[in-house]
Amino acid sequence: MRSGSELHDEDDHLTEGLQAMTSGSAPFDMQHAIEDRLLIVRLSGIVDRLTASEIVAEVFRLVNRHSPSLILIDVRHVDGALSLGETYFHVREYPQSELVVRTAVVDRVDRRGHWSFQETTMRNAGRDVRYFLDEADALKWLRSE
Repeated sequence: MRSGSELHDEDDHLTEGLQAMTSGSAPFDMQHAIEDRLLIVRLSGIVDRLTASEIVAEVFRLVNRHSPSLILIDVRHVDGALSLGETYFHVREYPQSELVVRTAVVDRVDRRGHWSFQETTMRNAGRDVRYFLDEADALKWLRSE
């Protein structure tokens, strides 16, 4: 992280409260919890290419620390988005990991047009990711296998 506060490490089960993180002009908040091998990440604020990279780094840090079986990421309260080209290159910059964790992303309907591209790009990069409008549907899919 270049600035802002990092998530607290005192409690392996739950990090309470939103933690402010900033990257230049794009502040965002991130909250996470671990529930029965499910990593839940909730984001809000503004995301650009730089903050997207910081978010990915933090999620991978959490994955390495907690070894979850499943991940749920809620981005419904995020403003800003990467372009299709930025998304393509951004996904290929993800850290290489032998651990592929089934991931559901809950997003808003106004960004639905990008989901197919994002899912395909993630799958081509070896990730198991699917987008949803509803958190209950996302959890159902995560737990279906």
